[in-house]
Amino acid sequence: MKMPFFALLALGMIATAIVMQPGGSRLHAESDAEIRASAAIVQDVLTQQKTIAENQAQIDEKLAAIGEQLRVARIFESRAGGMHKAP
Repeated sequence: MKMPFFALLALGMIATAIVMQPGGSRLHAESDAEIRASAAIVQDVLTQQKTIAENQAQIDEKLAAIGEQLRVARIFESRAGGMHKAP
């Protein structure tokens, strides 16, 4: 959900950099290189963000599995006459 917002923000920043350049809308060789470098950096950040989102999904799945295992263990413990509170 945040990825499209970030991509639009990055594109807006690049567009602003192009418009705000001294010398009008004419692009120089240096600014072309800067734009390409900025685009490469934005792409790298988007790739990293995708990786982080995938890792977070895996973490959430593992936590859910652990929670289910704990729930089942508590059920078996209660049926087997597990540890009781002292009177």
